[in-house]
Amino acid sequence: MSQFDRRGFLSRLLFGGAFAVGSGSVTAGTAVAQSSDGTVWTFDAGDAIEAAPDVADGSVYVPSNDGHVYAIDAESGEETWSFETGTRNGSSPTVVDGTVYVGCNDGTVYAIDADGGDERWSYSTGLAVRSSPAVADGIVYVGSRDDALHAIDAASGKNEWTFETGDSVSGSPIAAGGIVYFGSRDGTIYALEAETGDEAWAVDTEESISTTPAIHDAVVYVGASDETLYALEAETGEEVWTFAADNTVGSPTVVEDTVYVGTYSDTVYALDAAEGTEQWSVDTSGSVLTAPALVDDTVIVSSGDSLYAIDAEAGEVAWTFETGDTVRSPTTTANGIVYAGSWDETLYALEADAFPLTNDDPIDDPGGSDGIPAPGVLGALAGFGTISYLLSRRRADADDR
Repeated sequence: MSQFDRRGFLSRLLFGGAFAVGSGSVTAGTAVAQSSDGTVWTFDAGDAIEAAPDVADGSVYVPSNDGHVYAIDAESGEETWSFETGTRNGSSPTVVDGTVYVGCNDGTVYAIDADGGDERWSYSTGLAVRSSPAVADGIVYVGSRDDALHAIDAASGKNEWTFETGDSVSGSPIAAGGIVYFGSRDGTIYALEAETGDEAWAVDTEESISTTPAIHDAVVYVGASDETLYALEAETGEEVWTFAADNTVGSPTVVEDTVYVGTYSDTVYALDAAEGTEQWSVDTSGSVLTAPALVDDTVIVSSGDSLYAIDAEAGEVAWTFETGDTVRSPTTTANGIVYAGSWDETLYALEADAFPLTNDDPIDDPGGSDGIPAPGVLGALAGFGTISYLLSRRRADADDR
């Protein structure tokens, strides 16, 4: 057995069969309980998962590119219901007051009953919706590739207002304090009055923005393609500080005065939220453009075909978990469980603190200093890792156009 084959075998053994891809015996909508430590269950979604799940009232809601949105029991991993959209689904759902709001690649935004899976209303934007809905004060805010942000009445599905930008709105908006914040591929960070859609302020950057802002202590944080993380006063848009990275900056997460953010050059940063100074950085196996998640004192990020758990204070890798293909979506955490979807058509439910591997273990080596992962380390099959990584970048570029 080659070195690469041994590493793949050890990974499958240690992770209790997490590499479900290619098994041939599991059909879409099927849950597989895992007996090993760490993996609670896996769910076969029938096609790639490129959106983050949402968790509410004991259920996990996740879209799949097989043309369905699935509701899954959070404890058992069994399907509760599925809703057919008939198209790829790259928008992460938002669950509020018993309703699942989700966008689709055909330009439709759906409101679905969270208990039974029945459609409550649908709204057409005209072009693909990759943005995830934000819901506040009875209004759903969602971006579209029709170059606009749409405000939709959450109860009726009727349009409240539409704000046009100079390019597509692929990132997700956030709503706070009566203001909606979002970025556009026209290179602008916008702040709009939530009730009317009137522009409160706008800040131009040098390149496109396809990320989701974060807000903390009256400061808005936005990652941009001009290799910069912006910290702006939420009320005025005035610059508080900027952080210069060496590549496109992803969506940030702010917790307890620390900003966690990844980049296209395979690095995760922890920055002081007040001043923007670097506290630590960690190199991973692939680009990190989705928002990190936190469980207690652990930062969870998606990178390449793996999940990384990083000690939030020390910046040391606690464990990694390999899937069978690229992980394009953010992770979601609830009650100590990490939920992550992969292009291997699987939704994983993992115990955040159950994995024994550390960054000292050889199979966790992310690869060379050039950011290209070592073959055999990342893939479910020998030599698959580098190919999967390069394809993921091509898919990311294609999907953002």
